[in-house]
Amino acid sequence: MSGSEQKPITYKKVYYEKNVELGLEDPECWECTSHRCRAHNGTIPCNRDGFRFLHRWVFWKEYDEIPEVVEHLCENGCCLNPAHLLGMTVEEAKLLRPPARWGAPPKPYGTMYRLAVSEEQLAECRKMLAQGYDAGTIGRKLAISYRIVRGIARGTLYRHG
Repeated sequence: MSGSEQKPITYKKVYYEKNVELGLEDPECWECTSHRCRAHNGTIPCNRDGFRFLHRWVFWKEYDEIPEVVEHLCENGCCLNPAHLLGMTVEEAKLLRPPARWGAPPKPYGTMYRLAVSEEQLAECRKMLAQGYDAGTIGRKLAISYRIVRGIARGTLYRHG
């Protein structure tokens, strides 16, 4: 494959009852089969026209605009259905946090912008780390990502404050 030639995008349509419950007009997610979806964070890496993630590229091709954040209304990070993609600003995304799934904290939009942890949460997190709690327990209790907790414990995130 030459540098200008790109791998074609293929997908399979998968019906999810959850999408009907969420009120989406099209209940079928278009799950990508041509590119590997990273299950740990639900993103599909790509390198097309300067885009890092495939769902952002699909949004741009469909709507001819590039918002700060492209959110999946179906909560399926591997979905490429343009009807399930919503463009918004970072501030709107922070206000639109979906409710927590069973056993998981709310989706922490601030993890990529370092805006997810309040001063109270940071103080409580450091206190619990000193008491020997693990990152997963702290994350569930404080409703923040365990990755942020690990970064705080290592000293790579929120060093000041």
